[in-house]
Amino acid sequence: MNTVFMFPGMLLNHVDKKDIRIPDDLENYNREEYPHWYVFAALHLGYTIDVYSLKHNAKIIGQIPDDKIRTITPTDLFQMGVEFSYNSDIV
Repeated sequence: MNTVFMFPGMLLNHVDKKDIRIPDDLENYNREEYPHWYVFAALHLGYTIDVYSLKHNAKIIGQIPDDKIRTITPTDLFQMGVEFSYNSDIV
């Protein structure tokens, strides 16, 4: 099912906290303390995505080493397997 997530809290039901450390305050947090969450939210908010891709993407982003997460690019993420839809005619 494709949808658009507009607020960080909307992502919570689709992410396992063991994959990505999530701040208590999703609107006001230090992105240096939660870089994986920052990348995950920035990548998914405001874009059409298959909700089933969220858990898959969280696992991939959560496994990126701390020293690499701050310099990762969207191209890098897609090459690692991050996806927006299982339907090939979207994105």
